[in-house]
Amino acid sequence: MRILYLSTSSFFDTDFPLLKALKNKAKVTSLFFMYPDNLKATMIEIDRPFPKTGIFKAIDVYPEFVTYSDCLDLDRTFVLNRVSRNKLSLANIVSYFQLIYFILKIKADTIYSTVIFHVIDWPMFLFAKKVNSAFHDPIPHSSTNVEKNKKMYKQMTDRVKSCVIFNSCTKQEFVDTFSIPEKKVFVSKLGLNDLFLNFTTGKVVEDYILFWGRIEPYKGVEYLLEAMLEVHKFSPNTKLIVAGRDKIYFDDEQYKNLDYISFDNRFLSVSELADLVKNCKYVVCPYKDATQSGVITTAFAFAKPVIGTNVGAIPEYVQNEKFGIIVPPCDSKSLADAIIKFEDNPVYVSQLSSNIYKYYSEGDGSWDRIADNLLNHLIK
Repeated sequence: MRILYLSTSSFFDTDFPLLKALKNKAKVTSLFFMYPDNLKATMIEIDRPFPKTGIFKAIDVYPEFVTYSDCLDLDRTFVLNRVSRNKLSLANIVSYFQLIYFILKIKADTIYSTVIFHVIDWPMFLFAKKVNSAFHDPIPHSSTNVEKNKKMYKQMTDRVKSCVIFNSCTKQEFVDTFSIPEKKVFVSKLGLNDLFLNFTTGKVVEDYILFWGRIEPYKGVEYLLEAMLEVHKFSPNTKLIVAGRDKIYFDDEQYKNLDYISFDNRFLSVSELADLVKNCKYVVCPYKDATQSGVITTAFAFAKPVIGTNVGAIPEYVQNEKFGIIVPPCDSKSLADAIIKFEDNPVYVSQLSSNIYKYYSEGDGSWDRIADNLLNHLIK
């Protein structure tokens, strides 16, 4: 079976492990859409953009891809490199015709794509009947341009062969929102973001609990900080690191001088993030709303339990009392209680870690099992 796999750097942490599993089961050609502003993202850190627009073998223009030679068939890995985000620039218009030629040349039996195409990306709609479109956020976050995204989603869902989502709890809402026949929607899974394991440096720091990611309103960081004030009364040695860049959207003055809360508001390299997760005791995701979260599967790669909120697919992935604890959203008291429970019960935390390892290395959460199920869907 010949598969054309389309994606962007935003999803490399899940693309690369999946491609590693797929390449032993099918003939896979990968094409990654690259822009100057997405060269530093999950699993990739490219300092110099290639100055030409067009389709190139990935390692010829971005040798950083060699790092992932065990995951990718580098002879079949390409980039559609664009110098400008202006879709109507002459170079980009030419690249659309290059994309058509590339797809025709590959002669793929099916196309798997994480890219949500705009109306102007008309070449892809020529091949829509072959496209299985993956929606990592089938229901847009509250902090995004919801109506604009819904219009883009609708034009995709109406035309593509199938829609792939990564949790069962949002399936019905996705079907209802975009008026999709239920049989057109396939529920896959996200395995571990285990490539992060290759980037640890051996650096060891003191124990702490961890929040990381972009500091956006839907992440609910303010409730975690409120919870830490309560936690500190019962467990004064418990420390929190909040790591990730963005504008702070809440009043953080009362937390800045607390020695048990540290802020690292900047872009983190892959190795820095890997070290942070490896050395933490567990991860907290206090989200107000969400779909599923790559933070969770990255934490699980290091067998770190997660305290998460009862929103989106977080309960489906965390599985209360199996891989972590689920609490209500926007509830600092419940977050504090869960943190205190973890702090008071290290044996319990260790058992959750063991559960994570077994499920994702041997069970339905393994990438090999996920790849088999996806292939069975794609060949239909």
